[in-house]
Amino acid sequence: MKSVEVIIPIYNEEKTIKNQVIKLRKFFDNVIGKKNWNFIFIDNGSTDNSRKILEKIIKSNDRYFYKQIPNYGVALREGIINCNSDYAFICDIDQWDLPFFSWCWAYRKKFDYIVGSRRSDPTINKAPLLRKVLTLGLNIMITILFNYMGTDTHGPKFVNMKRIKNTAKKVISRRGQFDTELLIRLSRGGFKIAEAPIKHFEIRKNKFPIIKKILWNIYALIKMYFFLKKIKWKKKVYFNQFCRDDVLKIYNKNI
Repeated sequence: MKSVEVIIPIYNEEKTIKNQVIKLRKFFDNVIGKKNWNFIFIDNGSTDNSRKILEKIIKSNDRYFYKQIPNYGVALREGIINCNSDYAFICDIDQWDLPFFSWCWAYRKKFDYIVGSRRSDPTINKAPLLRKVLTLGLNIMITILFNYMGTDTHGPKFVNMKRIKNTAKKVISRRGQFDTELLIRLSRGGFKIAEAPIKHFEIRKNKFPIIKKILWNIYALIKMYFFLKKIKWKKKVYFNQFCRDDVLKIYNKNI
């Protein structure tokens, strides 16, 4: 069994996937060790050449799953359920931060779930203004509806798989709110959660119409509110928030 698996949902990423995988593989080989980790790719209904490109660059110990209908939450759940390692990094192919990953690995025994926030340090958030406004609006809704204390639920993640897998199996939401519901369930269950800023910039355009995505997210969050009302806070909140300097101290020691 590997120490770590890197879970990456894929949807029409033919323009970026090869270079991104090469960069990530080099990083994890250095930090984790070549024999101690592998990729889990979940092809989320791609219609371009992503699958063909993946078949050429994945190695024998990597794993690949194909889902016919595009659904980010289903793909994410598939990766988590099929993960057999002690720990997992979870990220999109176009949204990750190497210093954050290095810091997570150093703190792997201290927290159950670490999320990278695009919002907690605006000096390193290079997203377009519209994206910042939409992300802010989404997180205001999450704060109001669920009393979540963090600033972001959708960034790259590092998880203690043995600790969170059973909770992940209970998540009802699919599409873009799977990870939001998972994080809310964990926060109410007394799990050890941490948040740290990531450097964020966009390397591709959004694949889905913005207005449609906004309306769906509003609907999904309101729906989530009603079925999560039954889940009470079991313990005091265990939530830690770190700054970018905390992250870079660890990263700079490893390069």
